[in-house]
Amino acid sequence: MSILLRQTRIGKGGIPFTVYKIRTMKKGCEKVPVFFDKFKSSDPRVMKFGRFMRRTGLDEIPQVYNILRGEMSLVGPRPMSPCFLEKVSPEQKALRQMIKPGLVGVIYIKPVDSFETALKNEMIYLNELQGGNRFLVDVKYFFRIAFNLLSGRVRKP
Repeated sequence: MSILLRQTRIGKGGIPFTVYKIRTMKKGCEKVPVFFDKFKSSDPRVMKFGRFMRRTGLDEIPQVYNILRGEMSLVGPRPMSPCFLEKVSPEQKALRQMIKPGLVGVIYIKPVDSFETALKNEMIYLNELQGGNRFLVDVKYFFRIAFNLLSGRVRKP
């Protein structure tokens, strides 16, 4: 079993790319994608060591490679699996495809307890981008998300 996991995600312009992650779940779990709050400890698919990796975000470190390749940015909507992108409104899909997905996911600006909540959080960011400077908006969200992750605020449903 490989320690690195490769998954197809949709990036800027609707172009698919391969995202890299450290494997945190039991082998075969990724075959049927399920949206699940990565901070919940009750997911039986996650290995014990994987809980720590997911809670700290260390499982996302290989995505720095995607940033260096120009497929992702530091801040933005998380790169979405094609099967989940089908559930996104046409408006949100169009906004998502205008920018690169981010390593620091804007879904964590508020606690996430469902796919719908994640999409609402993401829409707040996307709407703010339309009326502002991308750099300033990203800096604001980077620090806001970092505070939420470090303080444990995003773990609460």
